[in-house]
Amino acid sequence: MDLNAAQQSSAVELVSCIISKPNNLISTRVLLGGDAILNFDFREHLLSPFVGGTLTISDAANFVSTFPITGGENIELTVRCSFSDEPIVHNLVVNNIQGRIMPDEKKQLYVLKLVSKELMINEQIRVKKRLNGTIDEIVKELLDNFLKTPKDINIEPSNNKFKKIPSDGGDRPFDVIAELITKFIPKISKKKLNDLKKFNKKVKQKEKKISGTAGSFFWETRRGFNLTSCDTLCTLEGKDGKPLGVHGPYIEQTANTEPQEVAIDPRFNIKTVFFPLEVDVMAALRSGKLTKRVTLFNISTQEYEEVVYSLSDNWNQMAHLGNQNDVDNIDFSPAGELTGLSAETEVTRNMSFIIDHEAFFNEPQVGNPEDDSKPENPNEAFEAYKFFAAQSSARFDLLTNQQCVVKIPGNPFICAGDKVQLILRAKVPDTISDTMKIDVESSGVYLVKEVTHNYTFSEGTSGICETTLRLMRDAYGLKTEPSAHGT
Repeated sequence: MDLNAAQQSSAVELVSCIISKPNNLISTRVLLGGDAILNFDFREHLLSPFVGGTLTISDAANFVSTFPITGGENIELTVRCSFSDEPIVHNLVVNNIQGRIMPDEKKQLYVLKLVSKELMINEQIRVKKRLNGTIDEIVKELLDNFLKTPKDINIEPSNNKFKKIPSDGGDRPFDVIAELITKFIPKISKKKLNDLKKFNKKVKQKEKKISGTAGSFFWETRRGFNLTSCDTLCTLEGKDGKPLGVHGPYIEQTANTEPQEVAIDPRFNIKTVFFPLEVDVMAALRSGKLTKRVTLFNISTQEYEEVVYSLSDNWNQMAHLGNQNDVDNIDFSPAGELTGLSAETEVTRNMSFIIDHEAFFNEPQVGNPEDDSKPENPNEAFEAYKFFAAQSSARFDLLTNQQCVVKIPGNPFICAGDKVQLILRAKVPDTISDTMKIDVESSGVYLVKEVTHNYTFSEGTSGICETTLRLMRDAYGLKTEPSAHGT
């Protein structure tokens, strides 16, 4: 395969597919040649702690009889596409066989459902010991010592220590991690923590206002396991002020595209673009995207506390992929005109959380919420968490403000959690497109929520690759100035 040929931008070669029994007592089998493998799908999702895929097989050699597939088999599939000379290796295990049919007397078709090996391990073990430390340390311990993953672990440092007591029968590692990330506080500056404390003590009114940023994701990609805050994922500027890595730009070609505007490299052409949902006022109001009241019950002190989350109070402290000043465009003014009420001042959702000061205190004695005497004061993290608990659910809702689905020539190097730049053409008559050629509201940088790499082999080990991206971001338009979130 000519990997440098521009016209073969979606070409793919199946280098090898190795299937072996989990106990390695049976010899490794190589499944290649002919039309044995018809299709391979590999999927990653920002909300999933594991990757998955499907392998469609045309079996003319009675493979499932000579080498019975009973589940748990290791699959090592290696491909090379025209995007790069670097081979891509996928390591998965068989979960089940689906849709087995016999289209004729000479062969049978079936689909192998594939998942991460760590998911299988997760279903078989339970965490029964007490876990102590920062949340990033605990997550790494679960991945290393319980799931025993050999994969890379990319975890953002946490600001807070935490104490996790297991349930009676123990808990699955991924279930523990899912609980921990709701308590995850990114390592933010001492100044911001002090500002939060001062703000909390200063405001005496019944409804305290929440200020800060929150929200994080734990997910797996082919690069390994990841735990990252929303703000870090949405940051386009590094600490040195230089832009962080973004895939693309991917350029949409339309009937209005002038010849000189055609992308030089066809690997970066957008095949299709689709916006499934852009405005849902009712969903936003019910989820409390703009404002919500949160009741916090501290089981350590038996005290209640009410706080109010407001998007406008927090917008400038967040990192955004779109226009930093776009908060005024997310006010649902039509709803306000109908009701005579403002969604920014009228609470549209009430929520409640149980919080435990003791869980943030790692000393053997009982923690005192009023004790600020220690140099390493655990109350700082607890104080910040009171703000962040209310905000974390709203942060993800905000990221779904603008969503789109694009299909591009296969690029297996794009992973869930990456950022992609789109240049979308304005859908206007030619007389106007001379002065307005780019859709400035829809173009820009998006976060990859989900990615599917589809490999179709039509001629033995040769075929084509197509990548489908489900993208999202929290603000419309092109980013014109840096975020001031201060994390």
